[in-house]
Amino acid sequence: MHVLEKSIYDLAMHLDELSKIVQNATVQGRPGLYRTLYGVPAALRSARIDSWDDWHGLPLLRREFIEKIPFAERLFIPLTDVDSIRATSGTSGKPPLFVPRAFETRTELVAYNLEYHSFSRATLTTGPLHRYAQILHQDDTPHAVIALDPSHIEDSVALAKAAGIDSLMVMTSILPLLVPALVAAGIAEDLRYIETYGEPCSETTVRYLIANFPNATLMSDYGQSEVGGTSGYLCRPITATQHVEEFHPSPGVFLELCDHETGKHVATETGAVGELIATCATGSVRAMPMIRYATGDIAEVTASDCEKHGTWKFRVIGRTELDLVKIPGGMLQTAEILRVLKSIPHRVSDEFEAHLETTSDKPVRLVIHVSPLRDDDLTAITQIVSDSLHVSPTLTYSMGVLRGIYEPLECVVLRRGDTISKRRGIVRD
Repeated sequence: MHVLEKSIYDLAMHLDELSKIVQNATVQGRPGLYRTLYGVPAALRSARIDSWDDWHGLPLLRREFIEKIPFAERLFIPLTDVDSIRATSGTSGKPPLFVPRAFETRTELVAYNLEYHSFSRATLTTGPLHRYAQILHQDDTPHAVIALDPSHIEDSVALAKAAGIDSLMVMTSILPLLVPALVAAGIAEDLRYIETYGEPCSETTVRYLIANFPNATLMSDYGQSEVGGTSGYLCRPITATQHVEEFHPSPGVFLELCDHETGKHVATETGAVGELIATCATGSVRAMPMIRYATGDIAEVTASDCEKHGTWKFRVIGRTELDLVKIPGGMLQTAEILRVLKSIPHRVSDEFEAHLETTSDKPVRLVIHVSPLRDDDLTAITQIVSDSLHVSPTLTYSMGVLRGIYEPLECVVLRRGDTISKRRGIVRD
């Protein structure tokens, strides 16, 4: 049986296991992180979870709460057993969150990778070199792991070419700089496996990779530094016709959904949308167990039962900090803007950046930076987007303009030199 089929959903992560995680994290003598969060009385030995209602009633763990807890009270293992301290990327605009991690073998990751590539030759990666070397050498097939230095792309590629790489494991944001260097070095067609991480690949990026690396299998993963890295595995390789990244929960991580506004549990039925909540207390995360951690990622359930992996699968459609903004009359959502742009694929790509201005004494102003695919009339595109963009089930943006609560929508050309390396969704100006 493939290791991924032995997921927590099949074997371990039932209510009794979740209850044990809570009990172990709150027992007297342990760090005070969860006893404080759950308000466990000093006289009580530990918290108890006896039902799913109890579980769903637990307060969510949010980074704002973690930041208030002294580092020593986050550490659930001896300091000498800490392998590394992870930091979040800071792309949400918030300062990095630092969390301790223990050593982890992650053999399930090796099995996942080996399903699509043999890793018999060298790999170029933007990840921690020692970590990827440990992971990829677990199959007793040691080979070179080359570190990509973003400040010296050409030199890194020259070293990778000399080492004979045939695979990449890199952050999506580095691709605009890395791909031209690989093509110029004449090794693009040698690549057989490309795995990206850090942020989703847009449809435009997928087409770009396929055009430049015709022999490579394209993969991705979903995860957070706080939860140990990989929380979701791609169900199938990315192709030109199947470019939507659909993930299923990783072994060792219990994922669920909640309503971002109310915190209430959302059943993982096909079509459901909610914030992803992650629980993990094994592997490297045992240094600081993450129980009902609010990831800030908004996901849509694409299937309640994955035929291949036996559990639900999902796609990430946005971030709570950047992609869900309350405005008069409803909610501006990145996923809705993306839906509208994808409805006119022959006119614009799915890459965009929305700039929003809201003040108490003026109508909402929205400017969407788009990437036209041809010389087109932006006025016509603007009208289509304004008429199609819903801020509530019964209110479109153009209807809001007529009511005087929004200024007329503007669409302008997205210039890559004016933006950061990733599509940011909604930016508050």
